[in-house]
Amino acid sequence: MSKLEIDWYCDSCNAYMNNQPGFNRRGGYWTCTECGFRNDVTDGNIYYDEETINSMTPGELNKVNKAYEAFDKRYAKKYSDDYMLADYCRGGDLTEDD
Repeated sequence: MSKLEIDWYCDSCNAYMNNQPGFNRRGGYWTCTECGFRNDVTDGNIYYDEETINSMTPGELNKVNKAYEAFDKRYAKKYSDDYMLADYCRGGDLTEDD
């Protein structure tokens, strides 16, 4: 991939994570120091704007597509339905009404 600067924000509290002490993407996850939410920081969880996508080479696009496919497969296997995935994304705080 080209050397694009990626801004990472917590999926739970929206805190900017790049400047959190010790922030790194090794291991594919980062726990937000503001709220404690475990965030996926893999390539498959990067959102590109249209301008960036249009400026990518075919090789870069191929690499991005493969990262998205791996991300989709990983979560499709782990979560059996939309509720389970939503519960995970919210940090396990969703409850069903009795």
